[in-house]
This record gives sequence, C-alpha cells and structure tokens, in this order.
Amino acid sequence: MRSPSPPPCVPRERSPKKVMAKTMRESLKWFNMKNGYGFITRHDTQKDTFVPQTAITQNNSLKYQRCVATEKLWFHVVQGERATEGANVTGPVG
Repeated sequence: MRSPSPPPCVPRERSPKKVMAKTMRESLKWFNMKNGYGFITRHDTQKDTFVPQTAITQNNSLKYQRCVATEKLWFHVVQGERATEGANVTGPVG
C-alpha cells in the first residue's frame, strides 16, 4: 500500500497590516543595502521605525546606496509582527 504524499506547501496568507499613521515625512536614520533594512527617525514619537527594503516603492538601488542620514522620506506607519514598520516609503520626489 502506498503512503499518502504530504500536502503541498501553501504559503500563509498575510492579512493586511493595520495602518497606524499615514503620509509621515521624517528623516532617514540609516539604511543598509546589504542587509535590506534600515530605520527612519520619527519626530512625533521620538522612536525609530523599522523599514524593510520591500517597503520602499519605486526602488532604485543606486539611489539607496547613496542615501544620507538627513534625507526626508514620505511613508506610512503600519503595525508589523513585532513593532511598527514603515510602508510605501518614497523620497520627496519619488
């Protein structure tokens, strides 16, 4: 008798993240292209917001290699798995 095959891997569906704040304009603290993440300093809460590379819209890898810590970014704040995260991150001119 043949043993049943295991079920195929089905990716877990992710529910949409809860938006905590929309259209924030804050300063980039730092971003590491090699590791694929960085942090934005929020002036309203005095806390840093985690930003994964996947949250950056219109990603231009050459642009983000030369980001400076004082660059202003537009983004939304969403509730991530561990803490708040940046989403839809873009520079002032896209």
